[in-house]
Amino acid sequence: MLPTPPDSSTLRRLIGAAGKARRNGTKWLLRRLWDELRHPMRLPGKIWRSVIVIGYAGGLGAIGFALRPFTSRSTLYVFYDFQVSPVTFDICWPVTIAENIRRKRGLTDIHFVFVPGYHDGFRDETPDYEAVVDRPARRWRMSQILVPVLQLLPEITGITICQSRSEATFLRVLHGRHVYPPSYWPGLPVAHKPAHLLAPAREGLSVALPLRAPSHAMRYVKQWQAAKQYDERKLIVITLRNYAYMPERNSNIVAWARFAQGLDAREFAVVFVPDTETAMDNAPDVLSGFQFVTAAAWNLEIRMALYEAAYLNLMVNNGPHGLCMFNERCRYVMFKILTETAPQTTREYMEFLGFEIGKSPPFSTRFQRWVWEEDSLSVIEREFAAMRSEIENNGLNPAREA
Repeated sequence: MLPTPPDSSTLRRLIGAAGKARRNGTKWLLRRLWDELRHPMRLPGKIWRSVIVIGYAGGLGAIGFALRPFTSRSTLYVFYDFQVSPVTFDICWPVTIAENIRRKRGLTDIHFVFVPGYHDGFRDETPDYEAVVDRPARRWRMSQILVPVLQLLPEITGITICQSRSEATFLRVLHGRHVYPPSYWPGLPVAHKPAHLLAPAREGLSVALPLRAPSHAMRYVKQWQAAKQYDERKLIVITLRNYAYMPERNSNIVAWARFAQGLDAREFAVVFVPDTETAMDNAPDVLSGFQFVTAAAWNLEIRMALYEAAYLNLMVNNGPHGLCMFNERCRYVMFKILTETAPQTTREYMEFLGFEIGKSPPFSTRFQRWVWEEDSLSVIEREFAAMRSEIENNGLNPAREA
């Protein structure tokens, strides 16, 4: 019996695939097959991926289970895989999630493992992102943002920067007793999920916000406040977003300047933290005369200490807000949560991540608020007045609500 010939659409796909393989070579074909297995779009690929997942995770998992008597019983291993995770302040999420897991399980410490991506150690980014934050810049962020964030949690006692994914696989097999993300394997990389914090908080469970400024950084900030005589007034810290990637998300600098000018200088000391990407540029003319804390743009520990020392932090939706969001000692109001022209801040994407439109994260303190409106002058003034009233009526202690 002769085989049934393929239909015309199938035939066209086969001919097209064969043509691309001839033009691009065997390496391209193997990479394409690997991508199809990792992210299958068709039923055959999904079936084969399921088989591979069972064999890969099952086989290595069995080895890891056999080694459990020889591995640590009290350390949580966190895998941050650059193939699926960005080199940004997003790392604040898995750090906080990990600490909550550690406390729930009664573990003693956390070991953080960085896993290199397939593209020169990172994931493949879009051309517009590469044009602004290229791979050397991402390597710089690795040492100046990601590793310093880990130092804001004393329970992180070990950091491993893997040189290969096989090294990460070895660590995953060897230390598989307590792992986050729970289903992580280097051959099947997965990233953290905000829902791992959002869901428990919505269910009424306690969620710790554990990031803290180191004592030496707090001491430096206190010295700076005294030298500037800012310790005699209420410190208002305004963090700017002002760089070339998705500029539609940037701060409304004119509005922030007018707001700062309208505050009573006898009661408030206003300082600005510039965007790290433009911190070496001259300050915008409209902000001339205001104090810029450039040290906080370059040193993450100083930034966190400044945020803790502030009477109130004000900002638009940007990376550094994670430092405030996961530190219960920080009071903040964040504006401009949605920007529909930027894929990371559309309504649909925020809902996909698990956020409720119009609400602050459920684990926020009473002194931490998301404002789902643009950072216009009237909105800034209204929300500042509301938070000021909240602070004054409840005292300066940013304790969590019962």
